[in-house]
Amino acid sequence: MITQLPKSDSTGESMIKRLALLFLAIPALAFGDASIRHPYLVATKAPLRQLRSLIDASDRVTAEFDIVDGFAADLTDDEVARLRRSSSVRYVTPDAECHILEVDSDISLPLPAAAGQSIPYGIKQVHADLVWPYATGAKIRVGIIDTGIDYLHPDLVGRFRGGYDFYNHDDDPMDDNGHGTHVAGTVAANNNEIGVVGVAPGVDLYALKVLNSAGSGSAGQLIAALDWAVANKLNVLNMSLGFGTSSPPLLEEAFRRVREAGILPIAAAGNDGTDGISYPAAYPGVIAVGAVGEDSHLASFSNRGPQLLVVAPGIDVYSSLPSTIPTAGAIRRSDGVGVPASPLTYSPVSDFEGPFVSSGLGYPADFTGSVIGKIALIRRGELTFGEKAQNAMRAGAKAVVIYNNVPGPFNGTLGGVDRWPLTVGISMDDGLALINNSSLRMTVSTSAEGYGKLSGTSMSTPHVTGVAALVWSLKPTVPADSVRAALSGGAHDLGDTGFDLSFGFGLIDAYAAGNLLVPGRFSQPPAPQPVPRSHGVRH
Repeated sequence: MITQLPKSDSTGESMIKRLALLFLAIPALAFGDASIRHPYLVATKAPLRQLRSLIDASDRVTAEFDIVDGFAADLTDDEVARLRRSSSVRYVTPDAECHILEVDSDISLPLPAAAGQSIPYGIKQVHADLVWPYATGAKIRVGIIDTGIDYLHPDLVGRFRGGYDFYNHDDDPMDDNGHGTHVAGTVAANNNEIGVVGVAPGVDLYALKVLNSAGSGSAGQLIAALDWAVANKLNVLNMSLGFGTSSPPLLEEAFRRVREAGILPIAAAGNDGTDGISYPAAYPGVIAVGAVGEDSHLASFSNRGPQLLVVAPGIDVYSSLPSTIPTAGAIRRSDGVGVPASPLTYSPVSDFEGPFVSSGLGYPADFTGSVIGKIALIRRGELTFGEKAQNAMRAGAKAVVIYNNVPGPFNGTLGGVDRWPLTVGISMDDGLALINNSSLRMTVSTSAEGYGKLSGTSMSTPHVTGVAALVWSLKPTVPADSVRAALSGGAHDLGDTGFDLSFGFGLIDAYAAGNLLVPGRFSQPPAPQPVPRSHGVRH
């Protein structure tokens, strides 16, 4: 924009006027663009159509809700101000970001391949197998609110009944992260003599995808998923995700409506290892789940607090993963020596053979033209694994091997689904041995077995979801509150006697809960106690 200045009168006053006009002529972007939009949640008193005039464009609204009076929208500061002044608006708050709640994004190596089906330790620890002769969760509708589900996985085929992708706004809730598929397998993997079996292998599974490939989403997307769950009459919701220790008030309203609709919401307590339960687990009526290991000691990462109801297995939980997620890696040197390797999460499943080039820490300046079409050998440290891999790929490398900067091997992640080169991690000793034999060639490979181990309250939560479905299927006519009472009343006490802030009411127990919900239903003797009372913490 060009602004015409006044003719000079050589006075100081004229100079001030000129400066003022120049200031006004500078584009607003230099001081902060008022047109920039940010995500908000708007709680209303009137239908959205009555508020359209306060929003500059119709595409600002990203979701309209039925279970609460409100909507989600990407708004400018001016639009927010106009809405807050309206008598038809109760409040406007920034939308909040939620994340998956595993300890980290590293996928541990899977169990050795075995003929037939493996029964994860958590199944027996929560006594699910003792209930299977009586019920398997049939006709109970379970929603997995997560990153989606790989509904083509052989252990989930037949369990999947539908869903929606609230992140991409389409009818295909395919998992592009792996987290949701792992959670779904713990709940409901088929009892089919392959892979693993879930806690309740007869349930109907619904995938409500609210998290993207990096495991992130928003409160607005979660509310939209809760809307869908109510409309489609789901029974149990699994939420292995969290917002930390605060969340938008409109989300709390939504959870109140979910409970009023007779749905049982179950959520992860959080992985900070601190006092304070994450939301939505901290909301009234939501079952908050902490984590223990196979020895029933409390996981060091499991959050504690007065809202905690029960704990369940959450350390090294073995379950299903998409076939696109590598779970094993290998390196074979040209002299015949094998090198143990761990695939970095989100590396492609592939293999490559060729010479390698030592490439420092993986900064752009560490690569030369000699790495084109070869394997980049990079030391761990300073840059993220993803940055190292991207820099190597841009320099022309076909594969990346990252060696540790401290003794021993490591697991890691590239940070989300993207275009990555084949990338594995090896120990420091193996990396230094390669540098000392630079004339060697090597074959780098990764493979996906469709199964792997993860840790976190994300992994303990689906154990409780599965138990809830299993128990509810014994008597589907009872209300959700009766199931909740059976879960807490049948839990095996751990820690201090009675309820405590670390274990809640204790370790979830499907057999004991079922016996409380339907007395006399079981003909076999009472289930054995899992383990002696534990006061310890599993690190």
